[in-house]
Amino acid sequence: MAPDQRSKTEKLRDLHGLLREMKEITDAERFGFLSHLLEMAYIESGDMLRKSRP
Repeated sequence: MAPDQRSKTEKLRDLHGLLREMKEITDAERFGFLSHLLEMAYIESGDMLRKSRP
């Protein structure tokens, strides 16, 4: 497997989007606590993205 050449910010942006998608799935299936944990991770990744901007 080739090394990933994307920047940390690009990877974090992708992760942020994936977390949102997983949260939507867990909300739809009413997986309460799992949905809550994903929401916390989504918020944290958003905070990290904002801090990485100049």
